[in-house]
Amino acid sequence: MFGTAGGTFSTYAVIFLPTINGYAFGAGGVTLGDFNGDGNLDIATSSFVNHTIEVLQGNGTGGFSAPVAIQYPGQYGDNLVATDVNNDGKLDLVVASYNPSLATDSVGVLLGNGNGTFQPLISSAIPGTSDSEHFGLAVGDINGDGLADVVMSSLSNNSLEIMLGDGQGHFQIKQIIPYNTTGGSYASGVALGDFNHDGKLDLAVADYSGGIKLYQNDGTGNFTFAQTIVPVSGPAAPANNWPGLLAADVNKDGAVDLIETGANSTGIWEFIQSVSNHSPIANADIATTDEDHSKVISVLGNDSDPDTTDHLSVTGASVSSGLGSVTVAADGQTITYNPGSAYNYLAVGEQATVQASYAISDGHGGTSNAAATITVTGVNDGPTASNDVATTDEDHSKVISVLGNDSDPDTTDHLSVTGASVSSGLGSVTVAADGQTITYNPGSAYNYLAVGEQATVQASYAISDGHGGTSNAAATITVTGANDGPTVSAAVSATTSEDAAAYNVNLLQSASDPDSSDVLHVDPASVTGLAAGVTLVGDSLQVDPSAYNALAVAEQAVITVTYNIIDGHGGTVGQTATITVTGANDTPTVSAAVSATTSEDAAAYNVNLLQSASDPDSSDVLHVDPASVTGLAAGVTLVGDSLQVDPSAYNAL
Repeated sequence: MFGTAGGTFSTYAVIFLPTINGYAFGAGGVTLGDFNGDGNLDIATSSFVNHTIEVLQGNGTGGFSAPVAIQYPGQYGDNLVATDVNNDGKLDLVVASYNPSLATDSVGVLLGNGNGTFQPLISSAIPGTSDSEHFGLAVGDINGDGLADVVMSSLSNNSLEIMLGDGQGHFQIKQIIPYNTTGGSYASGVALGDFNHDGKLDLAVADYSGGIKLYQNDGTGNFTFAQTIVPVSGPAAPANNWPGLLAADVNKDGAVDLIETGANSTGIWEFIQSVSNHSPIANADIATTDEDHSKVISVLGNDSDPDTTDHLSVTGASVSSGLGSVTVAADGQTITYNPGSAYNYLAVGEQATVQASYAISDGHGGTSNAAATITVTGVNDGPTASNDVATTDEDHSKVISVLGNDSDPDTTDHLSVTGASVSSGLGSVTVAADGQTITYNPGSAYNYLAVGEQATVQASYAISDGHGGTSNAAATITVTGANDGPTVSAAVSATTSEDAAAYNVNLLQSASDPDSSDVLHVDPASVTGLAAGVTLVGDSLQVDPSAYNALAVAEQAVITVTYNIIDGHGGTVGQTATITVTGANDTPTVSAAVSATTSEDAAAYNVNLLQSASDPDSSDVLHVDPASVTGLAAGVTLVGDSLQVDPSAYNAL
């Protein structure tokens, strides 16, 4: 039919399509486009009976050439749309098709050459569909990537198939929406349009039983049911009707209108002009807070609604990127972002970004989504110093990495030890130049500990995060005793007279041991130099001076005894004990009187006056004291220590 300037239509021309293989053509869909680049509109129509697409080239006066069949192997064509799938400036054909003998239905693409011919079929399977007529087909960029995507309705599966294009003629399933879960019966015609003025193509679906369902697009090609609408003028569509659907601004008011056709015997048309409610427009927001504080965000402040009397409210919100939580105020006018403790790891000046997605409603079924970008800035959190334990022995220092078990919520903070001291016990503690360790030094303070004995030291320390945060803890250090060998301060010596009584010499008298609990003893196997009158008894020498009566006045006997002192733990020290015995005079003794018998006729002879005399002092030389001699008679003369006897003096006998 040819339109007039007054909005009426003149007579119409009828074009008969050829019978193929004994079957009438059976047009499934029709579309217009300049396929050969001559500036005239051409016609393309699909067959749901024969496996062909027919193209009729227009002459610009309403006349068309004879149909040229394009083979469409293995599929029956339902709806088709002319569009530039691969963005080469030439119109292509997108065909929704099915075949009862195949496992899945498909979307077919015939890429146009720009001269009225088309390249071989590119087919993309529709998962989950089989032998299902597709009464609805719409093409548009539903995910904002500049490429043609496809939306279809499926009869047998009663679902909506959303498929994304790759710009080369292939499509991949994005979403399958079961249709009758939101009321209604079967999905029929479909149309794409920005019904809520948010810059994203939404979806309208004509229902088999009347009415139109609207689905809102989130901008990525995901659709959610929004509302069901009915015509604002004209008669309602009858039941058991397979309506078609178009979207266009028919009254030039800037709002997308919907045109619905009914496939009953009288050919009912319905017009839905300027859907009464306009959806609001939610715009992105920006906010800042720090890691310790919540933030109330008035997200509605920059949102709008073409219907100026609508009252907008936030219906839901969630953290879509980042950490923390978000809640909606009871009056629906604000959202509150709460970082909780999620960003305590941020140091001073560090930042993290959170996306809080939210949905708004105008109270009449119109909705929109946006997100608030929240910059969370770190504040200082003080470190936590934890107590440490360490061990060492009395002779060695200990380096303690006290920061190893300390922590800081601000994960990039650099902790260091700022001071340390011994708060309980002995020894000293120092902090390393880099502030990462402390060193405990027992010095000689615990040398008194014997092997296995222990003492406990507390070394208190303070740490800092470099931003004013500090904490204190202590390292408990167990000091274990190591053996310290005994020592002697001087040699042992004793001097006595030979006439003194027997006595004992303590061989340990100048010995000591740093290990205060050690018990010292003389190692008997090490003793040398024992002499007469000197006996080892335990840890002493028993000395009997009488053994040295042979010493004369001023004479001495020196006995040197060497020995080792042991502590029972392997420690030993050598020692010397010197015993000096001084001689005292012992008077001589006689064992019997001296006697001699001779004859007067005997020759003169000598009598040794010392013959029965002796002296304990072995070096003494005995003599006869001449002054003490009495009783000398005739013929008897004292000569030295002898009597010279001349028997002849007694011849008178």
